[in-house]
Amino acid sequence: GVRRHDRFLVFIAPAAQVVTPHRWKLISAIVVCQGAGVLGVPFTMSGMRGWYQALEKPALNPPGWIFGPVWTFLFLLMGIALYKIWNRTPLQKRETRALTWFFIQLALNILWSFFFFYLRAPGLAFFEIVFLWIAIAITIFHFWRISYVAGVLLLPYIFWVSFAAYLNFMLWRLNF
Repeated sequence: GVRRHDRFLVFIAPAAQVVTPHRWKLISAIVVCQGAGVLGVPFTMSGMRGWYQALEKPALNPPGWIFGPVWTFLFLLMGIALYKIWNRTPLQKRETRALTWFFIQLALNILWSFFFFYLRAPGLAFFEIVFLWIAIAITIFHFWRISYVAGVLLLPYIFWVSFAAYLNFMLWRLNF
């Protein structure tokens, strides 16, 4: 008869084949980007408690609940874009340069939350978001040259950061 172990393998073996090395890279890239978002949460939450709510908001300020889903979606797109570049083998100098810029902008993304919410320094955060925007633009340029799709996937991100820069500037102007 069929042993228990053999029956288990009949079900698990096809499932294991579904997760190929390419899929692991995709999953890893998405986890890295979502992880960057998670790293910014403690900074954001520290400023949301009282301080941010008390600020005078600009007319175009969206409701607070919108930021979580938008950033989750943007980090997903960023992860897919990262995968499109990282999955190219072997990595050449241009892929390495593109990935370097990607991780620079990702670190700047986390740093913005630290400056704005944790330090409660919208002026400093505004200057930092300008550098973030430039780093995203450079990343898009490098990604686009390697993979049109990877470049396009980052466009919603730079549009949102442009809007975030406007909000940051207005909050700074209206309150400080």
